[in-house]
Amino acid sequence: MSFPAIVGFGESNPNSVIKGKQITCIIPGNMVDGKLVRRAPQAAGTGYMVSAYSKHPELAYLFVQWFTSPSVSDEAVAHARGFWDPYRFDQINNPKIVSRFGAEMVKTTLENTKYAASLLMLEGNYEYFKILDNNLADVMNKNITAEEAAKRIAGTR
Repeated sequence: MSFPAIVGFGESNPNSVIKGKQITCIIPGNMVDGKLVRRAPQAAGTGYMVSAYSKHPELAYLFVQWFTSPSVSDEAVAHARGFWDPYRFDQINNPKIVSRFGAEMVKTTLENTKYAASLLMLEGNYEYFKILDNNLADVMNKNITAEEAAKRIAGTR
């Protein structure tokens, strides 16, 4: 399981051993009060912010507007070494993006954008995910149990 951009790398690399072997799917959901609720991680390249302490907030805002414009963002998403995921609904019609990712992946990723939840942007975010990632890796490598990982994560301050 990974961010959608891994499909682009796997499909566009001529030496890829995973080309044609990856699948994409709509993010699973949970039933909450009888309603299916899905929360997909926000795609890379779609969550820009301007700091309240910026010396030039208007300039930063204009840069974000330019960078996420259709022509510039399409180029970034289609770039063979880029890591942006498709996130504009018109990108399903861009032959370079579809060629890089495959039509099914683009369609599925764009469907997942309807359920996007913002990434965690809090002080200590890096440290939190480092602890989480290390413990999940230990579980996946069968070095510890899921219960032990949960205790380690909860006990970290």
